[in-house]
Amino acid sequence: MGSNTNEGEAALVRAVRALDQGNIDTVPDKLERLWNMLPGHRVGAFHAAEEMLVRWLLKNMTGNTENAERVRRYPLAWNILGAVFTCVPLFSLAKSLADRRFVSILQQTLKEVSAPQKESAQPNGADSDVEMADALTPESAPNPRKRKRTAPSSFDLPIQRQPGHCIHTAEAVFEAIRVLLCRCDVKSLEGSPNHRMGAEHIKSLFSTSSTEAVATLVPFLTICNIAVSQADQQAFQEQSTWISTFNALWELRLQGPDDTSNVAINLAIPSMSLLGKLSGVSQPMPLGVDATVNEQWTRDLARFLARNLVLPCRAAFLNGKDQANIKHVVDLAGVSTAQTYPVLFDLVTRSPRVYGDKTSKKDYEEWTQTVFDVILQASKSNRRERSQAAIEAIMEMAAERDLALSASSLRVVCQEFALRPDDERWNLLLPIVKLNPDVFLLSEEGEELLQRALQKTEHPQQLSSTDLDKASQFIVHLADGYARARDLSSFVKIWLRYLIAAGPDATPGVLWSQPQLSKTVASHVEKFLNVDQLLEIMDTFTSGNDTAGAAARIHIIDALSAGIKSEEFVDAANMRSFETAYSDQISRKELSDTLSAGRWAIAAYCLPRGTLEEAGRIWSQIKGDASHILRKSSIRKRETYTAFQCCVAVWLANYPHGPAEKETGDMVCAFVDRLLESMAKPDGKKSAKGGLTAREYVYWMLSESSRAMSLIGLRNGMFPILLSLSLPQEPAHVEAVPDIVTRYRSIMENENNLNSHELMDKMVDSYIHLLQPSVQGFSDPLVKKAVQFLNDVPKERLSRSQRETAMSHLFSEFPVRVGAKSFGLDYWRQIVSLMMKLMSMPTFYKGMAFSDVVMVANTTQMMHSESEDADSPQSLLSAWVDLKLVGELAALSVRQMTSGTLEQREKTYLTEAIARLQQPWEHAEIPSLLTLLRAFLAAVEDSPASTQLEGWSSTALQLKKSVVSFAKDALKDMRLGGQKLMAAMNALAALDLLDPALVKEAAGKKVSSLVEASKTLDNELEPFGWEIRMFLAKHFPEALGFPFRMVFPKQSTADGDLSIATVDKSALLKYVDAVVHGVDDETKLGYLEELLENDQSATPNAVGELMVIYRLLQHIKGTKSNQPLPTFNLSQAHSTLCNRLLHVSSVPEFVLAAKAIYLLLDQRSWCITQWNIEATLSTVSGIASKTNLGIFSSPKIFQWLCRLVEIIIKRHRIRLDGHFHILITALQSVLRQLFSHMFDSTSAHAQLFARLLTLVCEPTDASVSRSSASGGLDSERDRAKRYAGQYMYLVLMQYVKLQLEYPVSHGVREALETGMYSVLDITTQDGLKLMNDAMDPSGRVIFRELYKQYQRFGKWSGV
Repeated sequence: MGSNTNEGEAALVRAVRALDQGNIDTVPDKLERLWNMLPGHRVGAFHAAEEMLVRWLLKNMTGNTENAERVRRYPLAWNILGAVFTCVPLFSLAKSLADRRFVSILQQTLKEVSAPQKESAQPNGADSDVEMADALTPESAPNPRKRKRTAPSSFDLPIQRQPGHCIHTAEAVFEAIRVLLCRCDVKSLEGSPNHRMGAEHIKSLFSTSSTEAVATLVPFLTICNIAVSQADQQAFQEQSTWISTFNALWELRLQGPDDTSNVAINLAIPSMSLLGKLSGVSQPMPLGVDATVNEQWTRDLARFLARNLVLPCRAAFLNGKDQANIKHVVDLAGVSTAQTYPVLFDLVTRSPRVYGDKTSKKDYEEWTQTVFDVILQASKSNRRERSQAAIEAIMEMAAERDLALSASSLRVVCQEFALRPDDERWNLLLPIVKLNPDVFLLSEEGEELLQRALQKTEHPQQLSSTDLDKASQFIVHLADGYARARDLSSFVKIWLRYLIAAGPDATPGVLWSQPQLSKTVASHVEKFLNVDQLLEIMDTFTSGNDTAGAAARIHIIDALSAGIKSEEFVDAANMRSFETAYSDQISRKELSDTLSAGRWAIAAYCLPRGTLEEAGRIWSQIKGDASHILRKSSIRKRETYTAFQCCVAVWLANYPHGPAEKETGDMVCAFVDRLLESMAKPDGKKSAKGGLTAREYVYWMLSESSRAMSLIGLRNGMFPILLSLSLPQEPAHVEAVPDIVTRYRSIMENENNLNSHELMDKMVDSYIHLLQPSVQGFSDPLVKKAVQFLNDVPKERLSRSQRETAMSHLFSEFPVRVGAKSFGLDYWRQIVSLMMKLMSMPTFYKGMAFSDVVMVANTTQMMHSESEDADSPQSLLSAWVDLKLVGELAALSVRQMTSGTLEQREKTYLTEAIARLQQPWEHAEIPSLLTLLRAFLAAVEDSPASTQLEGWSSTALQLKKSVVSFAKDALKDMRLGGQKLMAAMNALAALDLLDPALVKEAAGKKVSSLVEASKTLDNELEPFGWEIRMFLAKHFPEALGFPFRMVFPKQSTADGDLSIATVDKSALLKYVDAVVHGVDDETKLGYLEELLENDQSATPNAVGELMVIYRLLQHIKGTKSNQPLPTFNLSQAHSTLCNRLLHVSSVPEFVLAAKAIYLLLDQRSWCITQWNIEATLSTVSGIASKTNLGIFSSPKIFQWLCRLVEIIIKRHRIRLDGHFHILITALQSVLRQLFSHMFDSTSAHAQLFARLLTLVCEPTDASVSRSSASGGLDSERDRAKRYAGQYMYLVLMQYVKLQLEYPVSHGVREALETGMYSVLDITTQDGLKLMNDAMDPSGRVIFRELYKQYQRFGKWSGV
């Protein structure tokens, strides 16, 4: 091989030396021979021939002679240079390039090829450029030494100067430069320091000032412009990299203060011109490059201009109002104005803002406005055609991005570009009115411009379809602008004037009669007009007998009527709009179908909004025409459609029992028969051009007038189900239809029926009527059905009168009805819930008094006390919950009377309430009394009534003393049980609202008894114990000592899962919150330390204690600081929890301990040390390695082991550097547990483990990022992957080994494949060899199959 290399080197040397023999005309053949030799030439240790070749080529390119120019322009010469650049050592190559002044040659070559001469016909009649049209094909491979297929290139100088040959020469030059710069990329360099030094020397050749750099870069851009402007697309080698090579050359310059100026003067115009052509910003044009090249060039050019021009110019303006460089760009645009201006404005408006600095949004808007003004000022002095296209493109951008441009600037655009004499540009007027309608509103100049623009709308037939669409949008946005300027009436006058000018025969739906304009005006009526302004507009519509005026008025009134919604506007303008529309002395026959339909639409709007008398007046005026139309007119006409809607509106307005109900009902039903007949005909369902079908009428009734559909069905017997669901009035009817409530529920599930006030009101009223007293009291079946139904009705559907009537019925003869005692507690709770629902909204029923809620409270307590098991724990808890509901009802009732100004009714109610609360109560009624006292004080204290009620301060003090007195009595006997316990619990709840002094007076002497009681309550009364503890924690925290020294009820286990029904988790967490409320982190850490020191593992207290620990950790929010650590900290807590995790005795205990460790690792990472990381992984390994699994065989254990390892990999991966063997041990142990204990959800667990492997082998940026730069040559992710690759093959070997020891299901193997493939991705060849040597033959078989599958499905192929 060595002899072959020497022979090849010698042959190359001879070929290079032969270049000096003969004349210049023999050079192409010699270079062709050299080009053919290079692919087969093996690069050895010596590069003399290559260096000689470089020097010879550069020597013969130097100079101003024609021969030198011929060599410079010869593409094959540059192709050979590019090939040789890859094999000559950089240090030697740098010396050769410097000696032969390579940069000067490059500049001269680019300058020559960027100025091609006009092509001329060849003597033989063939065009040399055509001969080379298919000379090159795009090459995707980056290897420049690969032989490139080329077509013969001419060495004749006149032919070389033609555009086609210049492009091919440029292609070769650009590729040679790209190869050279790629070799100099430091990140890709490997080898001796000489290589790096040589790369730096080569780059230094291009490290000139920006002024000198532009000499190379300007021709570069010119050539790219020539390539883009070609008539036909041609494929060039690596053409997509041309602009990135341009950027790379610019980045090698010596940066200086004049860089931005040089870019603005020399590079901005050709760059923007090229970018404008590529993006088609002004107008699309055929390009000489394909879509891929277009996309890449566009991205690279935009990045170059943004970084080197736009952002520096913006910074100069924001810091010192400097506009010089922007003005340079604008002034130098010249013939490329159409591309340059839009591109500049696009880059300015799309450049990202710098968030976090002191620059305000207004400053950025000022910058955008300044650039716009500079462009606008320059455009006025440029040629009209160029400036017009540029301004149109800029205005379209501004409108799309909703930029804030001043009215004065936009007005200049109108005058100079949009409204020139005999040349109106709607594509400019539309963006202007979108951006700022004030351009046309706030000055005489603007009004004059508007008048000039609107004059062209008088003849829409003269506008093109595009201009017609833009003019229509212009008018709509103009209406919106007038409305926002609070001058909608002025627009209505303009609208009326141009509608009259258009005449009654104008094309409907065009410009001023377009539906979108009517919808826009309608939406603004109540938003931007008051009643007086609307009436003033109506007054301007004077009646007349001219058809054009009548048509215009009808059209506008139709829009205004559609916008009238509120009662105030209806009362003022409803009839006025109808009278105005029908006041014209114009017959129906004189109006077009569309305008006649508009008049009927106005009547349809006015009818349902007016009173019955107004509806009668309207009907008397229109019924003659309506009858004729519904009987005779074609259903296809719009007039018939709107007349039918109007008649339906009259019918609904007169239903029921209105004077015109029968007449309109008969008319509507007769027309429906016509519709049905028409639908029965063969063509009844077919649409006609410009007409309506019967289906349109049916669709309207179903979607817009379901009530009319129901009425029609009732008259024609189409809905018999409604007859069977007639409202219940007698018990016999309820017995006949036992599921009547269910049926009404199904009716309420229908949203249309639920929104039908008439239907719902009748249903609700009928059931409220059933609440009236009867002999059977509340046990009456009708009353039960009514209570059940009303509880299902949404409270929003109940009107105030209905709520008040229902409450009056419920409290009517209340003692007698309750005395029946033939109903249970469940039904009583439904009654109390219904009362709460009714009182949750303003409800002042007849005879409302505080005694009502007193009766409810006493009844509730009486029903519980008289039950058979009144003293059982379940009954006590139920009574306590029910009295809480009564307290909420009492608070709602009191708040009704205290939410506003106190009138006589409110004063009477509150006076009676105070008197009732201060009356003597029986001992058995103390729980009810305390509940009502608490509700009354809570409602009045926080309401306006506390300042309006005479003598409230003294009264409140008396009531509070009453609470203290009753509480003392309730807490006197602490042998808690039965009703005494109920009284004590209600006493504590009432005391909770009082001042600390009163609380101490009432319960201070009973604190020790309360503490003892909270510990001795049995399991079923545990909620009472938590209430007592929370009361003590809030008011007497010192009495608790260590507040978390509690004895929890004994828990039982089943199937490894703990049943914690006896541990009230919600109450326990509330208690912890109450204890730690307001204390500092040091105190919380003290609680945590004592809990962890008193290890309660394997005791009944374990789970409850771990709940407290977890809640405490959530409350400790400390942050990292330089202060000395306390004697006990979260790091020590983590260590203790890890140790405890190894000795848990139940699955819930393990889960809670693991959750606490996970919380510390995830949310308190500032306290985690290296010891904690290793302790966690060691704990995971120890648990997963247990041979006697016990509870650790639970699937939940495996899930939490994976979660602990996962959080370490995600949040603490950097701490694994140098300790990766511990992670490997943990992963191997967890994998063994997965294989050795096949759970029901093994596939899911295998996916969890596979996720761990992918996290290790494919780390996220966040997991491997460091606080400071590493200074390496590659990314942190790559470094982490290489580091993991040194260890992760051990997990793969464990996977192979375990498959020999345990049976593995297909699902598990498939789930683990993703993780194992990621391990193979980072395993080096040395690692694979090591694995192969370490495995036995059976293991190699399994690994060979795994690796085969990896190569087929898991290995990334680059496609």
